[in-house]
Amino acid sequence: MAQQPIIEIAEFPHDSRLWRIDYLGTITFELQRNNNMMIEVILRPVSDSTTADFSQYIKFQVVNPEWKEHRKIAVDIGLLPILTIGSLWKNGVLLPKNAISKILTLDNLDINNEQARFTNSNDEINYTFTPTYTNNKFNIKTESKVGKLISRGYFAIESSDLISYLVILHKNYTDGIIFPVIEIIRFYYACSTNLAHLAFSTPDNLSTIFYETDDKNNKVIIYLPQKYTDNEAFILARILSSDVAFQGFTSIKNAIEIASINSQNQNALPQFKTHFPFSEPTNLTVRGISIHNRFLVTQICSCSAPFPNVAVIRHNDGRKANPETDIADDDKKPYQRQQPTATTDDDLAIQNQDESAYSNQPLRLELNMNCFDDLNNKQIEKLDKPFNQYQAKQRIISKNIQATGLGVD
Repeated sequence: MAQQPIIEIAEFPHDSRLWRIDYLGTITFELQRNNNMMIEVILRPVSDSTTADFSQYIKFQVVNPEWKEHRKIAVDIGLLPILTIGSLWKNGVLLPKNAISKILTLDNLDINNEQARFTNSNDEINYTFTPTYTNNKFNIKTESKVGKLISRGYFAIESSDLISYLVILHKNYTDGIIFPVIEIIRFYYACSTNLAHLAFSTPDNLSTIFYETDDKNNKVIIYLPQKYTDNEAFILARILSSDVAFQGFTSIKNAIEIASINSQNQNALPQFKTHFPFSEPTNLTVRGISIHNRFLVTQICSCSAPFPNVAVIRHNDGRKANPETDIADDDKKPYQRQQPTATTDDDLAIQNQDESAYSNQPLRLELNMNCFDDLNNKQIEKLDKPFNQYQAKQRIISKNIQATGLGVD
């Protein structure tokens, strides 16, 4: 994620200690003006010697003192692209290293969404053997819940938290590759601030994005609103042109609404049923932990699944039109673009609990193109602009207002 800006999250601990993200929890919404969702981040302090220790208990069932200090902090869903399990933070700033060092390359992994199995932290898992590991690191019985599997020596998740997982079979891991569904969402659907807000808060806005498909050239022509970047057009084009991706995307908000309707607890954790946005063999590079005959994924690092070719027609396209087809200047309407002041010169922390000022542009995390192998050889095609309907006038510059905090809404 080297292309992302160095940011500071105001709500994260600022005590000069090392803090690690253990998991992502409850989804809520608190910023009423923009109806933005908040996601609960579970952090705990670690030391240089315990960065990879996720256990809740140590010997003789004594609670780990570091786990006793864990915190649950709600941040804006727009930060989800950088909220990876195992990431390390100091004074609210993301560090370049990760607590989990195991990298696994899954070649030709068969992503068959019809055969993949959903489970959660209360489901029973049957084992074909009884582990004999000692030192209280494993101690898994013949039948155990996923939550116990993860909490005993790996991830300490409170029993009230029902975490959704997607299990895919693999030849080297007979009991499957276990993907937290929130990680599938983070990597494939909510991989930028704009897309995270779209997926969790306003998925209905997809209906306002017009597109055409050119099956002969495997191309999607997308009429892209100004707020979305060219790179995000690749993600949007795949979602709009693929039934599998579209269903996976829209199921995110559906799960949140179902959880809010069916549960007495307004902070109930939604049981996400989101699939991969494709269904075919692919190469995946993941970070995680091997647990006997299964592999628990904590972060998807890269994927080779194909994208369609994309041609973009912009709303409010600022390019000059083809002079041979452009209309006369006298026939163009005057247009003045208001330019709000947006600056990070003061190196401010991101405030998640307060509304952003209207006069300041919010900070946005951009799509990390390096995560998708197929995009290394693809570029957005910009179609010729036949004419300009508007003629630019002098910009209106709003007065410079001293900001007290940045936001991602």
